[in-house]
Amino acid sequence: MKRFAAGVLVTLLLLAGVATSQAADWKFLVYGDTRSSDSIHVALVDRMVQEKADLVLNTGDLVPRGRYPEQWANFFRIIAPLQKVSTYYPVRGNHDFGMDYLDNYEMSRDGLPHFDVPRPRPGVFYYAFTHKNAKFIILDPFLRTDPKSIQGEWFRTELEKAKGIPFVFVSFHYPIFNAHPRRPDNEELRANLHDVMRKYHVSVVFNGHDHYYYHTKRQGLIYVITGGGGAHLYDIDKARLRKGDVADKAHHYIRCVVGDKRMHVEAIDLDGNVIDSFDVKAR
Repeated sequence: MKRFAAGVLVTLLLLAGVATSQAADWKFLVYGDTRSSDSIHVALVDRMVQEKADLVLNTGDLVPRGRYPEQWANFFRIIAPLQKVSTYYPVRGNHDFGMDYLDNYEMSRDGLPHFDVPRPRPGVFYYAFTHKNAKFIILDPFLRTDPKSIQGEWFRTELEKAKGIPFVFVSFHYPIFNAHPRRPDNEELRANLHDVMRKYHVSVVFNGHDHYYYHTKRQGLIYVITGGGGAHLYDIDKARLRKGDVADKAHHYIRCVVGDKRMHVEAIDLDGNVIDSFDVKAR
């Protein structure tokens, strides 16, 4: 009888351990380049709301022209249902110049909300935050990123502070590597960022700017372009794809389910189809 009770106790403890592990899983979504087509953006938001993710990351080009308050009003109207269920974090895109959408004072003058993010000082569009077992670092590629620059030094400090955190994600609008028929790789950003991100074992780099889905791995570092949030789609130069690359000319968003030791990533198109999936191990 005692052996039976002990066996039951062990079984219950094991089941509790499994339940705890499963409960630890959490979700975030990534998409970008939401300008140009409200109908597509709305359709994606409708799907993303159903995910009930902890947070959403937009890789930039939120609106067509950032200097027009009415475009920001329209953007916030579209994402309002998503903000009710998920915390929304923006990356600065080249179309977003004109208003400081991170500043409550400036946006409130036009009766607009703002994104409340932990930027290190007023007026900058780079920031970092930690959520559960992951750190997110958002960069502004329109400022210098070299090691001697203010942002570059800040970035390296944030990477150093992230030691011991299982997952680290970096996002900035311009991609380093791309599959565009006419755009070369960004050699300046590559020189400033690629090696340091490899050194600190960044889990995934999320970019926008190019309007398609592209997943590539360069020297062990995973890069994902997610620019299918509503802007007109670009053609993909298949000749530029390397072995193992995945590219798709589709409007989409990315679902990331994060566990203790592994993250599962899926790219989802407008119809709910999975166009790519892969796993990322904890650092």
